[in-house]
Amino acid sequence: MNEAARNIVGQEEGPQRNCWFDKECLIILEDVKRAYSKMVSRNTRQNEQECKDKSKQAHKILRQKKRVMFKSKLEQKEIACNNHEAKQVIRK
Repeated sequence: MNEAARNIVGQEEGPQRNCWFDKECLIILEDVKRAYSKMVSRNTRQNEQECKDKSKQAHKILRQKKRVMFKSKLEQKEIACNNHEAKQVIRK
C-alpha cells in the first residue's frame, strides 16, 4: 500500500542539510565502505592498511570541503556586515 502511494503521489525529498556534501563525497564514502567490507571478510594487513588509507583520504577530503563552505559563508557574512545588512549577518 505504501509503495502504491509512493508511485502515485511520489516521495518528496527534504532539503539538503549539508550543502558541502556532494557526489564526490558520496563516491569516496562508498569506496571506504567497500574497503571496510573487504577487510572484514578477509582480515589481512594489506586490507587493513588499505582501509585505513582510504578512511584517512576520505576524512581529509570531507574536512577540506567543509572548510571551504565555512569560509565562503564567513565571507558572505563579512560582506553583509560591511554593507550594513543586519538580517543577512544574523541568518544561518
